[in-house]
Amino acid sequence: MISKDQQLLEEAYLKILVESRNSAFVKELDVLYKKWKDIQSGIKGTIPTYQYDPEGNPYDAPDAGQKVDKKDLPVYYQDIKTDLSNTAHPSKRRLYFKQTDAEVNLEKELLRIFQKYADQKHFNNNVLFVHDFGYGAHATEVPEGVPRRDEAEESYLNNENRVHKNVLSCVGRDAHASDVYRNIGTYGMIVKGHVLFAGRGDLASHTTRVAPGFVREFFKNSGIPKRPSITNVHSTEEEMGSTLRMQDRMRALRKEPALTEEDKNNILNSVVLDKNDGARIGEALLGNWSVKHWFFSRFQTVEGKEYPFPYKFWKKAFESNIEKPVLYTKMNTDDPPERVNLSDYFNV
Repeated sequence: MISKDQQLLEEAYLKILVESRNSAFVKELDVLYKKWKDIQSGIKGTIPTYQYDPEGNPYDAPDAGQKVDKKDLPVYYQDIKTDLSNTAHPSKRRLYFKQTDAEVNLEKELLRIFQKYADQKHFNNNVLFVHDFGYGAHATEVPEGVPRRDEAEESYLNNENRVHKNVLSCVGRDAHASDVYRNIGTYGMIVKGHVLFAGRGDLASHTTRVAPGFVREFFKNSGIPKRPSITNVHSTEEEMGSTLRMQDRMRALRKEPALTEEDKNNILNSVVLDKNDGARIGEALLGNWSVKHWFFSRFQTVEGKEYPFPYKFWKKAFESNIEKPVLYTKMNTDDPPERVNLSDYFNV
């Protein structure tokens, strides 16, 4: 029998679902999250917390972690010797392309329901998508033979006019805002493409650059996938209750009005589907994308002369004869970007 508090929490959540502007999507997401929990409970072992007590001792038991059977991994792992060291946690499995078939199929379903409700016209007309090369990925263990980060970045220079199939992570900005170019990143690409998923925060998606060679070969025609973690876009009932209580307390301390139902939906539903969810996107996954502009946000001095930062990348860009415009997006200012010619710096 559930407690009265739990019953009230569930009733409040249902109310939010009903009043949510995307209630149908949230209801389907809720069903999918319950399915995800069932999948995890069917895997041997427990999901580790990786947390420590105040004295520095781990809360997890020495043998903590899920134990995945090789037979449950995707087909591209079946015919090779497989290291299962990165399979103890669902997030690590996603980072290193070692998810079970059941997890892969569930995340494909998550992408499908997003497509069902997402407004692609909104993304095309109202959102500026930016891929910042200066952003650090979560994956740190790079397989042998995989291109280094700088090699991966420079490969885009020679393919700026193609439509890319490998899914790309971006941030989204309100394209009509006066500060749209303010601090958009260190250097990288402004891109366009089909939005596969979008959320206000980090989606904990795959890191395509560290995909092993045999994974790249398997996806060479369709493109290397990136999918969101359902736990990053759906809160548990306990998390929802804790979040709302904390927000209520903070508002009371600041003597602000209580949370409205729309406020609650914005807090609990982190998925961006249309203009009602806003144009600020913490992470968007783009498929069939292409480069619109290149950008950099500061200069560096090399042998007494100023060059776009980083020097090595933009020198390579000049040598590659890139055709897309290069924008200088000044940091800490709302000034519009300036178009620059790399020949002014490197044609000497």
